[in-house]
Amino acid sequence: MNCYICDQREWAELPDLNKERVLQVCKNCGNVAYKINPDDEKKIIDYYRHEYRPSPNHANLLTSNHKLGQIEIFLRNYLKDKKDLVCGDVGSAIGYIPNYLRRLGHKAFGCELTVTYRRFSEHFYGIPLTEDLDGSIKYDLITIFHVLEHLIEPDKKLKKYVDMLKDDGRMLIATPQWLENLEEASGSAISTFEHLFHKDHINVFTQESIKNLFLKCGLVVEWEDHITYGQTYFLRKARVDEIGYNLNENDLSVLIKKQDHKEQISKIFAQKQAIELYQRKEYQQAISVWAKFPDAWLNLLFDTHLKDSEAQRKVFEKAELILPENIRLRLAKANWYYQRTEYEKCIEYSKWVLQHRPNEDCCIYIGWCFVNMGKFSQAMAYFQKAYELNPLKWTEAMNWMCHCVSNMPAWDEVAMQKIKENLYTQAQPEIIPNDPMIMEVKEIDLKNNAS
Repeated sequence: MNCYICDQREWAELPDLNKERVLQVCKNCGNVAYKINPDDEKKIIDYYRHEYRPSPNHANLLTSNHKLGQIEIFLRNYLKDKKDLVCGDVGSAIGYIPNYLRRLGHKAFGCELTVTYRRFSEHFYGIPLTEDLDGSIKYDLITIFHVLEHLIEPDKKLKKYVDMLKDDGRMLIATPQWLENLEEASGSAISTFEHLFHKDHINVFTQESIKNLFLKCGLVVEWEDHITYGQTYFLRKARVDEIGYNLNENDLSVLIKKQDHKEQISKIFAQKQAIELYQRKEYQQAISVWAKFPDAWLNLLFDTHLKDSEAQRKVFEKAELILPENIRLRLAKANWYYQRTEYEKCIEYSKWVLQHRPNEDCCIYIGWCFVNMGKFSQAMAYFQKAYELNPLKWTEAMNWMCHCVSNMPAWDEVAMQKIKENLYTQAQPEIIPNDPMIMEVKEIDLKNNAS
């Protein structure tokens, strides 16, 4: 197969790493991908249609709700004050992105291979999905959220969608980011090497390789995020006069940022070794092999040093130097501050997480902090947000809201308190500094002291 970045065919194969598919690294540009024959595409499409996902349930709604919170943050500036945009969503799952965009007043369409998901979107949201976007439409915005890593020949697929954009069109693209932080993009704990490099991800994008792909397909990055959910990019269609647009093969070979394929292989084996050490609970050794390993840091904190608060504080300091903006570590630090009744710090860390990945746990933490600080109105706002993000939290959040309102003084209690405060103020003697009698007394005292 050709490398989808540099179009070369020289691969270094790593056949023993994954039982299902052969992982390989391009010797020319260092791109990492699974060995796939383009003739296998029909078989893979059938797999995505009928086997990839079970029928959707409430968990899919919760997951979609969380992802939507992240997408809202990322698209907020672009969508502000815009109406009637023509939007296309690639790999729509249950249709939550087209539904969100339609509720904002835009014309949104989506495509999805999984049959049960297309049924769900049509009958739950009232949005029929096709198996691919209509190529006769020109789009203002195309979203490809954690889909590109599943596509055979992603350069050809992405270029097809770029050609569907209007001249001033935009794209939102997100994928996992490999060979950087050793963690699963959604935040679930890593169990095995195959969990991280599993067969459903045909393409293994590093930050460098995906940016090379954008260059090849005529896209320019406007802003990006590497904190929230893997790597997320907001891109525009490149202008004719810009480098990266309509590149021929010779231009591309010069402009792409190549990675040494031997270094890439070393990184892959290092991550494998770190995961094996982590599985044996050798957390410090795992960190020594791959420092950016959030799961290993978390277990070092709450397994190895479970009852040693000072040791935990030192581990947090070291972890934050290496992973200063890791959501899972920051959420753990918020919880740690809460347990030590450092409520202001807990709120600070939790609010930071909410700005990047809205989730009910942060809202609950902040609500608990405000309860303990006696700020019940502020607490209620966060408990309400918690069950909006996750309706399964309704009972817990509502119990806390009931606790809050039961501790807030009623109108007559407030009135009585104000009366008491007024009476106390009125009862205080009023001293007038310029009162002549007081001045006279002071003068007498001075004369007596002098005598």
